[in-house]
Amino acid sequence: MKALKSLIILLTVILSVFSCKEEVQYKKTENIQVIPQNAALIVEGRNLKKTKKAFEEMEFSKLLTNSNKFNSFFESIDQLNNQLDNKGYSLWGAYDYSFSMHPTGAKKFGQLFILDNENEELWQGVQSSLDTEEKNKITYDNQEIISLKKWNLYLTQIEKYFILSNEEILLKDAIRQYSAENDLTKDLQFQKAFQSADRSEVVNIYLQTEEGLKILNMTYGKTFEIFSGLEEWVALDLQMDSKTMLWSGISTVSPKNDFFFQFQNQGKTEAQVANYLPSNTQYYVSYLFPEFNNYLPKRLNVLERNLQFESYRSYRKKHKVKEKQLAKSIDNEFSIAYCGNTIEDQNKVGLIKLKDAEFAPDFLNASEDIYREVNISSFKNPELLYYFFGSFFKSFKSPKAIVLDEFLIVSDEIANLKAVVNDYKADNVLSKQEAYNQIAEELNTNTNVQVYISDEALKLFPMQMANDKNKTQQKEVGQSIQNLGKVMMQISAEDDYLQINLANKNPKVELPKEETKLAWSLSLEAKPRMAPQIVKNHQTKEREIAIQDKNNILYLISQTGKILWKKELPKPILGNINQIDIYKNGRLQLLFNTEDNLYLLDRNGKKVKGYPVNLPSQAQAGHGLFDYDRNKNYRILVPCEKNLAMYDAQGKPVKGWKAWKQNTASTGMPQHLREKGKDYLLIPRSGNKVSVLNRVGKTRIKVNETIQIPDGSMFTLSDRANVLFEILGKEAFYDIRYNGSVKPRAHGMSNIFYHNKHGKNIYLSNKKLFIGKEVYEFENELLQSSLAVNSKNNFFAVNNPALDEIYLIDTEGSLKDGFPVFGNTAPGIISSKNHLLLISGASDGTLYGYRVRVE
Repeated sequence: MKALKSLIILLTVILSVFSCKEEVQYKKTENIQVIPQNAALIVEGRNLKKTKKAFEEMEFSKLLTNSNKFNSFFESIDQLNNQLDNKGYSLWGAYDYSFSMHPTGAKKFGQLFILDNENEELWQGVQSSLDTEEKNKITYDNQEIISLKKWNLYLTQIEKYFILSNEEILLKDAIRQYSAENDLTKDLQFQKAFQSADRSEVVNIYLQTEEGLKILNMTYGKTFEIFSGLEEWVALDLQMDSKTMLWSGISTVSPKNDFFFQFQNQGKTEAQVANYLPSNTQYYVSYLFPEFNNYLPKRLNVLERNLQFESYRSYRKKHKVKEKQLAKSIDNEFSIAYCGNTIEDQNKVGLIKLKDAEFAPDFLNASEDIYREVNISSFKNPELLYYFFGSFFKSFKSPKAIVLDEFLIVSDEIANLKAVVNDYKADNVLSKQEAYNQIAEELNTNTNVQVYISDEALKLFPMQMANDKNKTQQKEVGQSIQNLGKVMMQISAEDDYLQINLANKNPKVELPKEETKLAWSLSLEAKPRMAPQIVKNHQTKEREIAIQDKNNILYLISQTGKILWKKELPKPILGNINQIDIYKNGRLQLLFNTEDNLYLLDRNGKKVKGYPVNLPSQAQAGHGLFDYDRNKNYRILVPCEKNLAMYDAQGKPVKGWKAWKQNTASTGMPQHLREKGKDYLLIPRSGNKVSVLNRVGKTRIKVNETIQIPDGSMFTLSDRANVLFEILGKEAFYDIRYNGSVKPRAHGMSNIFYHNKHGKNIYLSNKKLFIGKEVYEFENELLQSSLAVNSKNNFFAVNNPALDEIYLIDTEGSLKDGFPVFGNTAPGIISSKNHLLLISGASDGTLYGYRVRVE
């Protein structure tokens, strides 16, 4: 997998330098003979002027970064050209050309740029256009070399070839190569690839896998397993239209090649895996053949070649594996995929196509659980996955499995299997994504291997793979090559070579983007106890998710679905989790209370000094957090059975607070409102009473009448004459006047929930959504228990726990594409410029993060 990533990355860098198409036939260039034999990569083509123009027209600059060596080399050439241009010369003429890359040391690589300059006008231009102090001349093997230290360039003219390089030693190698008897034109493997190039194309590309691997290891330092399947030279041609770029070519191979051996003469077939993979699939590789029963003997032969067959034989005997019976039950495809934000084992899913679903018990133990009417079982013999299907399956340790139609799907993480089920039932699988299909339809229907990489994965690959010292630079590379969009590659075994086809989008155009997809899922240890709480990371300025499960474990989770830490608490959290800056230094802490204690945790989940605070009596609801004057002199009010406990940020009781002791319990979260310079603290009390206090805890307004307030309702300031506050009760709106009198206003509605955001009353009733004075009607009734608001983009998320569904609705009353999605808890929303992350938990303990485009 790592190698496939690197191959794609390397191809995109090539693509970013040369690309165009010509309709006429051409004669191949001869300057290949100047290129040293240790070339890792060669690009050769005709009419450099036309190539450069196509490069500019097709906006390939989107694929360049300022920090990669490819770009810096050509920037130096551009600077040289600017100086030559003043004398009437141009490097960007209608020349035949070649470009090559070479390892020049353990940690360095160099580049050659060769132009067919038969009249030597460029060489003469350099001699006449540059001042003496700008150039140094040396002689090597009777050949003059000009060194331009200013631009880190070395130049020479060998007969009709004008050559530029960023490495002196590489230029000397070229001089020696040209006079040698054995050059690339004599290399039989290279010639095989060279002759296969499509003669109708302006650009041809040749990759030498062994030398290319050396260059990749300089930046990434990884093991690239796929190169065991690509031997000697790979040749690629490029075609382009208004939407896509198509690469086609071959890889030379030997009969000893394991990959080629397993697929040769097997035949090809069509991949079905995208019909079962969820919309958040970042990467998959699928292996295809007409009959697994014919493929397996060759796979076992490969084990024997690699001295692993005895290990398999021992395993087969110990576990009583019925090899032939199992082989007959497997159909014509197996795949590995990564579903989530990162390409790592926790997001890995394996898929095996069976001839019939009734063969599943041959592989699985009895069902251990049922999720949405789909059985979840354990895999009988996990090591068998490696012996049958190869190293991609080796990392599975104790996989669980489900069966959808004829596909057996395994993963170590149950959350991955549940994500597969959810998108399958919602018909939101990968094959339903328009952008995916636009790439897939460009390639052959039948193949032996099909590889898919998403644009998000392209963005992440370079940085994830890079050595530590290269991670910053490779992050920039990833952001650049993401412009390639989704990439699909196919490899097929022919008589004596591998056929390679690759498709990606033209950088100049935008392919359709998914409106809604599952970004990630993860398993909590138990069912969520609360709605996701959105908190801020003061270091990165990004939002994160805090949530507690039924085992009272508190989690802090990143936007990408990674658990940052978890902490077991003795009791459930009441109300919301807030954040304060206790030290007034920009660092935020998490504030919450249980029925016994008030807690304050730092960024790493550690208790802040002075906390937890023992409450004077049992808390009845979540705390209220007040910053009256916005100066971080916080006040924390905890409603308790016998107390209204007021604390400062250090967890100390506030001196002068008059309402510490209470005769009746405070039953709801305290709320602070300010009107005309006066502060009002509103506290729901037992017996449907409401207290209205001032800052020091004295009664500001005495409210004698009862108000039936449902959980979650909040007071809001009123713009009605003589009315100070209003609140939505179970049967009516209640107006609280300045004198403390209460007047109900019947609304005659049921199934309502109230939420206040930016001074607006927002509630849902039957088929109507009320936002302030505006009313939006829907075709179907929405039953719900909570409402989350993202005012920036004017979307409203409503959950229906009875149906395990989440709805996202705009203020026009329209349901967002891709909804409803699966979820049970009240949703949380993280908003960014052009998308939302909607988070909801499910009753089985899974937490889901859905990415929604809102451009």
